[in-house]
Amino acid sequence: MDHEKRKTELIAELGSSAMDKGFSLKQASHWATQKVETFERSAMAAWTPATGGMPDTPKLAPGDPIMVVQHKTRYRPQYVQSGLVQSMARFKVGVSWTSQETGRQENAFFDVRTRGTWSTGRDADRLYRGGGLEIFTNDQWAWELRARLADEYLKERGVYPSSVQGPLSGLLHNDRVGFANALRRLEGLVEL
Repeated sequence: MDHEKRKTELIAELGSSAMDKGFSLKQASHWATQKVETFERSAMAAWTPATGGMPDTPKLAPGDPIMVVQHKTRYRPQYVQSGLVQSMARFKVGVSWTSQETGRQENAFFDVRTRGTWSTGRDADRLYRGGGLEIFTNDQWAWELRARLADEYLKERGVYPSSVQGPLSGLLHNDRVGFANALRRLEGLVEL
């Protein structure tokens, strides 16, 4: 159903309920049209499309809430868990959470720059990436979910990073949500 048809039906429903309250046909129609258009304007003013890529991680402090995402593998589903920042160094953040998979209290250190887990190797000074966990703020996770939808949309259209060349390749690399939304606007679809 297209936008105008839905808008007309909503105006008709609101006008009908206004007439039940004693409004005349002209008054009910005018009142319902104003209400729907006011709501439409406020929704458009509050909505902002994603551009510029994933939001930066803000400065974290002990006690801040954070999301811990254990990515899906062949043998287990994805888990999205609430965690708390326990400690914060320059780039390393200590996080604790209750694992949805095991029900136990878990602790790990994450690198703020990559949001991935880190563990120490044989050399005490060197860190290497390990584990399948990442941390996200609420804004970052919302952007990540939109980016996954954008990836699926682009994949359905046959648009892959290797198939986009020239100045558009930089746009796709820097903000795939904005790139997908630009294509959706051209098709007359609702943005992600």
